[in-house]
Amino acid sequence: MNLKKLDDYRYLVEKTGKMRVPGIIYANEHTIKKVIEDKAVQQVENVATLPGIEKVSLAMPDVHWGYGFPIGGVAAFRISDGVISPGGIGYDINCLSGDSEILTEFGYRIKIKDFDKIWQKEKIVSFDFEKDEKVSTDIIRFIKFKPKTGVYKITLQSGQTIIATDDHPFYTKDGMKELRYLKVGDEVGVYPFEGVEYEEPNDKVLVSEEDLVKIFYKIKKVNKSNALEQILNQLKEKELLPVKYNSPKFPIILKLLGYIFGDGNIHFVKSSSKGIISFWGQKDTLEEIKRDVNKLGFSCRIYSRKRKHFIKTHYKEYSFSNFEKVAVVSSSSLALLLIALGAPLGNKICSEFGLPKWIFDAPLWQKRLFLASYFGAEMSKPKVFSKHKNNFYRPVVSINKL
Repeated sequence: MNLKKLDDYRYLVEKTGKMRVPGIIYANEHTIKKVIEDKAVQQVENVATLPGIEKVSLAMPDVHWGYGFPIGGVAAFRISDGVISPGGIGYDINCLSGDSEILTEFGYRIKIKDFDKIWQKEKIVSFDFEKDEKVSTDIIRFIKFKPKTGVYKITLQSGQTIIATDDHPFYTKDGMKELRYLKVGDEVGVYPFEGVEYEEPNDKVLVSEEDLVKIFYKIKKVNKSNALEQILNQLKEKELLPVKYNSPKFPIILKLLGYIFGDGNIHFVKSSSKGIISFWGQKDTLEEIKRDVNKLGFSCRIYSRKRKHFIKTHYKEYSFSNFEKVAVVSSSSLALLLIALGAPLGNKICSEFGLPKWIFDAPLWQKRLFLASYFGAEMSKPKVFSKHKNNFYRPVVSINKL
């Protein structure tokens, strides 16, 4: 690789070997390292070897590994003897078999062929390699056709099998690599969570308008300033009432509900009777909660403050300080809705509460959503024995009561 810095924002890929023109990469000292690591420079060189290319093979600041042609690559070709690159115009036909299972946003898996009539409503799990994190993404097309290239079945060491065309890309230690270039013994990336089999939820009503009215008068006693009417109208406008197993926003409600049973709290301010929902946790967790609250149509703010703690035991006295992070939602309507679904009200240490009965009749993937959120808040982190690194401590869920 012959890479030469031209200025603060341009690097020259010198013309070597079969390259017909040089390459120019728009990057700085920080981003060029990622370009080299991603092996996108090699693809800039590959484009420079194509027939009919004019003057230079360019790479924009967002360049990264593509399928033959780098993503973010730019090149001009002569009409007389040039080429049209499918990779260059963003068209690829690599595909998986219709029986391949795809993980969705809410943790259930669906076969590709079953997305035929629902793909516009679903979000699937993907991976952002630049941010190194899992993301949910919309499906922009559903395409079904008979492949014109070779189709192969790959068996992994774990026993998993994948049926794909020979040009389907797999994530490897060397970036994305088409199936045709893989060989026995190569390592490919596998997402560890397989998901839960999908089951269509029914339309049974879990919380009706009448249920919410009963909860309102049980908690607030009186209807000040037509508060009840405002609450009911707001929930209806946001398509949150009535609540059914198959309500579009019910999966999000399940996640919030599970977290409240762990590191959450609902209370009403005495002076204003305003409902307050609080979630404690790490910043990334609270940011995800904030996004979910926003999807329901409510505002959420994250606060941070330094707190000092003092704990006295039979053996020793402890004192320490930490930064407490909390996400707060100020909404009586959402608070009442969650309480109507079974969320505990007030101090959980001093009050009686249990799992809502309806959760036992929910589809497995909905139960998983609730439990994953609850365990994420309340279960101990995975930890190995100090002298036996291959053995894990058992996960623990603790509940403190007075």
